[in-house]
Amino acid sequence: MEPELRLELDGMPFDSTADGKVAVLEAVSSVTGVECPQSLWKRLTSDHPEILDYCQAHSFQDGTERLVVGVEGWEKIITLLPEYLSDGC
Repeated sequence: MEPELRLELDGMPFDSTADGKVAVLEAVSSVTGVECPQSLWKRLTSDHPEILDYCQAHSFQDGTERLVVGVEGWEKIITLLPEYLSDGC
């Protein structure tokens, strides 16, 4: 099993799988700077449930299981995020 990676964007860390998929909630928080990524993610997936087709559960080495997404899914997520940023938590 290849090691996972800990990445950082503007000082905000997020985990990535060895094959390049990112932990969704951490990446959303890193990109947007919101303190409530779960709330934003819940609203986004409620309005756009098809996004979940790009996600999968991944068991990280620290014992946590989190949703991860690859490049194609992340590109779709990142285009939708701006419409949810003005709503707050």
